[in-house]
Amino acid sequence: MLSEPERLMKEAKDTEILIADAMAVVDKKMIDCLENLRFIQSEGVGYQGVDLEKMQ
Repeated sequence: MLSEPERLMKEAKDTEILIADAMAVVDKKMIDCLENLRFIQSEGVGYQGVDLEKMQ
């Protein structure tokens, strides 16, 4: 059984926009798998779960 991040990386490879809840971790591995990713929206306050260095 795949974890949520693993399932997302497998099933949403072509996604351009990712809406992540405040507890989500959007790390380098996930960003690399989502090759068409252009925008991440973090629900709630802050973006501590997003790898900002990788997004630049």
